[in-house]
Order: sequence, then structure tokens, then C-alpha cells
Amino acid sequence: RDDVESRGLGDVYKRQVDEGLIFATDLGGNVYYYGKGREGLGLYIVGAGDGNFFDEATKFASTFEEFFIEGIGIDILKKYYRCPT
Repeated sequence: RDDVESRGLGDVYKRQVDEGLIFATDLGGNVYYYGKGREGLGLYIVGAGDGNFFDEATKFASTFEEFFIEGIGIDILKKYYRCPT
């Protein structure tokens, strides 16, 4: 199981994302959360090692519906995908 809690990182992220909900991580070291960021409320991606989630996060969609139904934000997430060569 590779999630925030199983890696013992829950407290670290909880302090960084005070007003949000972490809903995913990936094998590339990124954290995905729904909450507040520089661009208001929405879905954000941020590197797990970044010091300040609020300042470093990139918004990729405003709502889950925008992302999952309308496909908004996929182009932004493609920039974060690390394909092994």
C-alpha cells in the first residue's frame, strides 16, 4: 500500500495542507489534494518534498467533475508525468 498514511507522512502533509483533503499520491513523488491554493479552491498537484504546499501547488481543475467528466486539467498533469526511459 503506497499512500500518505502508510508511509508515515500523514502528519507532515496535514500540517502543510491545513484546509484541504489529500486524495492521492503517485510513484513520481507528487501529492494530489482538493482544497485552497493560490488560485482559490480546487484540485492541486504538488511535489511531496516541496516546502510550502500552498505556494508550490499547481491547480489543474476546479472540481472533481471538471477533471473526471470534462477532462479539464489532463494537459497540466501530463507535464508532471515521468515516463521511464
